[in-house]
Amino acid sequence: MRKILLSIVLFCFANALLAQVTATQCNQAVNICSNASFGINPNGNGTLPPSGSFGNPSNATFPMTGVGGSGCLLAGALNSTWMIINVQTTGTLEFSFGAGPVNPQAGCYDWIMYPFTTNTCAQITGNLVAPVRCNWNSTCSGGTGIANIPPVGSNAADFPPGLAVTCGQKFIICFSNYSSVTTNVSLNFFGSAQVSCNPIPNPLTLGNQTICQGNSVNLTVTGSAGNTYTWQPGNLNGNTISVSPTVTTTYSVAGSGGCGSVTGNTTAVVTVNQSNANFTIANSGPGGAGDPTPAQQCLNGNSFNFTSALAGGTHQWNFGPAATPATSSAANPTNVTFNTPGIYTISHTVTNAPCVQVITQTVQISPMPLATVTNSNPICGNTNGVIQISNTSPAGQTVVGFSVNSVAIPSQTVTGLGPGSYVISMVNNFGCTFSLTTNLANIPGITNMALTSVGAPCTGNTGIINVGVITGGTPAYQYNLNGGPFQGGTSFTGLAPGTYTVSVIDINNCPFTKTITVTGSTPPTNITFTTLPTACVGNTGVLGITGVTGGTAAYTFSVNGVGSGSVTNNLAFGPQVVMVKDVNGCTFSLTANIPIVSGPTAANLSITPAACGNANGSATVTLVTGGAPAYQYSFNGGPFVGSAIQGGMLAGPKNVVIKDINGCTLTVNFNVGNTGSPSSAIVTLTNVSCFGGSNGGFSLTTSGGTPGYSYTLTPGNITNGFGVFNTLAAGNYTINVKDILGCVTTVTTTIGQPSALTLTLSSLQPSCNGGNNGTVTATAAGGTSPYLYNINGGPNQAGNNFSTNISAGAYNVTVIDNLGCTLSQTIAVTQPSPITATLSTIAANCSSSNGSASVTASGGTPIYTYTWSPLGGNGSQTSGLTAATYTVLIKDTKNCTLTAVATISAIPGGTAVITNTSNITCFGAANGSLTANMVGNVTAPLSYSWSTTSTNQTAGPLGPGNYTVTVTDFYGCKSTTVGTVTQPSSITVTPGGSAALCFGQASGSASVIASGGTPGYTYLWSPNGATTTVTSGLAAGVYSIQVTDLNNCVQTRTITITQPTSVTINTSTLTAACSQSNGVASATATGGTPAYTYTWSTGFIGQTINNVFAGTYTVQVKDGNGCLYVLAATVPNASGPAIGVNSFTNPSCFGGNNGIATTTISGGTPGPGFPIYNWSNGQNTGTATNLLNGVYTVTLTDAAGCKASASVTITHPASLTINVSGTNPKCFNATNGTANAGVSGGTPGYTYAWLPAPGAGGSSATP
Repeated sequence: MRKILLSIVLFCFANALLAQVTATQCNQAVNICSNASFGINPNGNGTLPPSGSFGNPSNATFPMTGVGGSGCLLAGALNSTWMIINVQTTGTLEFSFGAGPVNPQAGCYDWIMYPFTTNTCAQITGNLVAPVRCNWNSTCSGGTGIANIPPVGSNAADFPPGLAVTCGQKFIICFSNYSSVTTNVSLNFFGSAQVSCNPIPNPLTLGNQTICQGNSVNLTVTGSAGNTYTWQPGNLNGNTISVSPTVTTTYSVAGSGGCGSVTGNTTAVVTVNQSNANFTIANSGPGGAGDPTPAQQCLNGNSFNFTSALAGGTHQWNFGPAATPATSSAANPTNVTFNTPGIYTISHTVTNAPCVQVITQTVQISPMPLATVTNSNPICGNTNGVIQISNTSPAGQTVVGFSVNSVAIPSQTVTGLGPGSYVISMVNNFGCTFSLTTNLANIPGITNMALTSVGAPCTGNTGIINVGVITGGTPAYQYNLNGGPFQGGTSFTGLAPGTYTVSVIDINNCPFTKTITVTGSTPPTNITFTTLPTACVGNTGVLGITGVTGGTAAYTFSVNGVGSGSVTNNLAFGPQVVMVKDVNGCTFSLTANIPIVSGPTAANLSITPAACGNANGSATVTLVTGGAPAYQYSFNGGPFVGSAIQGGMLAGPKNVVIKDINGCTLTVNFNVGNTGSPSSAIVTLTNVSCFGGSNGGFSLTTSGGTPGYSYTLTPGNITNGFGVFNTLAAGNYTINVKDILGCVTTVTTTIGQPSALTLTLSSLQPSCNGGNNGTVTATAAGGTSPYLYNINGGPNQAGNNFSTNISAGAYNVTVIDNLGCTLSQTIAVTQPSPITATLSTIAANCSSSNGSASVTASGGTPIYTYTWSPLGGNGSQTSGLTAATYTVLIKDTKNCTLTAVATISAIPGGTAVITNTSNITCFGAANGSLTANMVGNVTAPLSYSWSTTSTNQTAGPLGPGNYTVTVTDFYGCKSTTVGTVTQPSSITVTPGGSAALCFGQASGSASVIASGGTPGYTYLWSPNGATTTVTSGLAAGVYSIQVTDLNNCVQTRTITITQPTSVTINTSTLTAACSQSNGVASATATGGTPAYTYTWSTGFIGQTINNVFAGTYTVQVKDGNGCLYVLAATVPNASGPAIGVNSFTNPSCFGGNNGIATTTISGGTPGPGFPIYNWSNGQNTGTATNLLNGVYTVTLTDAAGCKASASVTITHPASLTINVSGTNPKCFNATNGTANAGVSGGTPGYTYAWLPAPGAGGSSATP
């Protein structure tokens, strides 16, 4: 059940301004709009007239009411107020009374809405107009209104659907708060249709502005709600526009009402103060032509001029520490240089009070390429010099081209260079060129070589060639002979006679060649001689040379290695080695034997004994065998005399030496006997069997004297009684025979021995090398003949000659005499050298018989005979030969033979060769030719036969292909060869390119690789006219490259140089709140070449700068190719809110707490949950209540965090005091007493209540 409650009068807010609604009758309705609040008179004023029928809860249905609604406002509703809604734009009308997302207002809000015209009020009273929406709020909670979607916390039954409206419509609402629970009712419009608080257009207001050049300013016009505005110049729309005029400009704005009616015009002047910091960059350095742009220069020679767009004001330039100068205050600085590569930001600040502008641009200092060269000088006067270029550029650079003397080269190694000066250049990917000059000097080759030779006589390989002084070239030198391996030595030895080619190279392999001849000669081949024998005593043999066969006079001789003349004396018995040497040092040797003359071999003696031991014995040599008379004799060591008789000798052993006329001697031992004493004689005598043996002996027989004999032998002092002595060596022995009476007789005897066995060996060579018909002859002497012989331990033979299977080698010969005595000696059997043959031939021409062969024999035993087959002939040469194989039988003096084979080759008349080929110059042409000749053993004239039927030496013109030619010489010798005429392949042109790094920038490059055709290409680019393989500094576009080869054949291709799209920078900002550094500017780049780097004018590098003040910031975006783009972003400033205490109510009583302070706000940034109020006493609403006496501060915080504060002083009245005085009744029970109340403090306008009555309500109480 609804209850009626009284409340204190509330007030109405319109346009957020509190105003009391006094429209208690229809014709008093006021205009109202979003977001308002209004008051309702709680005293019941404005009750709807009972004569009006405003609807019936039972018959109002959807969409008049909400779904399940209770009906409409009834007549007689309490606390009513009337309001008009003016629709400014077409759309859906939606609003709410007392509804909201948090704690909707309580109250029994009933209302009804009609279309409104000037007659509506009368029509309502007369029930002549129907309502369009209404509500009877049965729940007294959650608010009410019209909405397609009711607010959170509301009841759908209390919200009929939104109403479609058009611009210009008006509606009138009668609103009743039946319960009077809340009389401060909120009203919110949230539909798409806009409403106006005042249908009468407000005047347009717009203020003038002053800015600095380059800045922008916001122009904001105020007028009626729902207005639309059009600005000029620019035909811009909106109540706020941003403009950036460069000169002072007047802007006009026209406002149109919500339904298209013009509501007013006004103007504003934007005054522009000049402070233009823009500037241009120019190249002032010497390398300007090679720099990509004025703002992008190469390090070497970089120099910049900066020109300000504004001549006036003050200027401050900051180029950075890498620049010279680093700063400048000139308006137009010149010749500014940078000492290191990099991208530098140039800051230009122009102050033209009060305006200051800062503009930045970047310049790029590109690094220089660096290189070193390593030279190899040309050698031997050739064009074989080499320059090796080494790229020493720092990391990050790419060399895009090399050139030598302005001619592009495909690699860093340049070959085929002669002496001279060369300029080496290289270009890097930044377009910067580095050059250096290097020189090549010729290293001369060898110009002469001194040679000497030593001949090779005797057909041996003993010739020598010596290399002398080398003229020219560079040591160390190496030499070779006849194309053999090179050596460091300067002598070549062991050479046969002939002509030799000596080549020398220096350390640089520069060659020089020279020929020299080694001479030769024929050696001696035989020696004739005579000999005289040697005597048996002394070396008296004689050898006389009577002639020499072969060799070259004059001759010298030696015997047994000792130099001699043609006659040599004092030679010993036996073989003598005789050698002859001719004037060329050629030698020949043979062996000659010197015989020996033998001496006496035996003698007969007649001996006369001594008588009785006296010296009267004698001896006579009666016969001498051997030797040569006349003889001389020496008895018992005496001098040689011619007498053969020696007397006066004592008994005993004696000897005689017989010497013949040649001095040869024979010693004979004998014994002189003794008569008259015992007579003793040798009865047996055994000589030693072998020379030097000890198996001799003898025995004696004795007679006479007195028996009882003893025998003493000397030497040896051996005594026995037998007279027998054995095991004696050869020698003279004396035996004293003593009889028993001491008479002595002496016997001498000699035990003989054979002479020492000697063995002389001689040999004859086998007739031929490798033969076995040699002989070994053994001659024995001494010992006891006859002799037996064996060779190499074979069977014994009586003969002293061995001739079976005697080949060259060592042989051991043993002689055995008749008594078994042996002696062995070894002899070496030599052999002739093998017959060798040196053949030389002269080939026959083709099938002609003009060949010849010759042979030179050596070895074996000269002289030689020759037999050729199959043609016969017996000389060392034969001629008239055709090409074939021939044999020659060579036979020496001893019939030793050698068969040699000579091959006569056929000279084919030379070889047909193509001496000149003129190939086709360009692919598809037919201008080739071939020239033939014959080389080798050629005899003119020559004839030619081509497969094209041509008989000329040169065939042509020819197309590509193989051609056969047969060449015939004078002898009819033919040779065929094939020549090939080629054509170059079609020129292949493969262009390549690099896109321009930046949109609109000439930084692209194009390159070409040519192949085919005939190398030695030239290049022509169009349209830029470049003539190198690489051309740079290209803008996007189509370029053609024409390649011309060495033969002027031409091929053309095109290439398209692309470019990235232009970098587009989109900026976004977040407003800086209340002039704080909490603004945000962000940039997003697209296009160009990712990745991007962002550099802000604050120095920050990144896409977004945070915590900045309001203002204009430039962002420099560099894409992945280093392309630079600049855009400004303006961070606006959101002014903070303003708050004031526009009304307050002091406490009604001293010490009371019913004070109230109400605030009003403007500006700031709205947002959900904002603004926030924070009172110093902890309250958080716009109105602080229950306030005591004191000072209160409220702080307002908007959605941007901006704050505003206001204070209010709440005072309470003075403490209420009352003093009561009175007069007593004059009489008992009289009523004439008085009471007076004296009141102070509080709030005047006192009321009094006296108890008990009568209290008349005044300050005095009287009866």
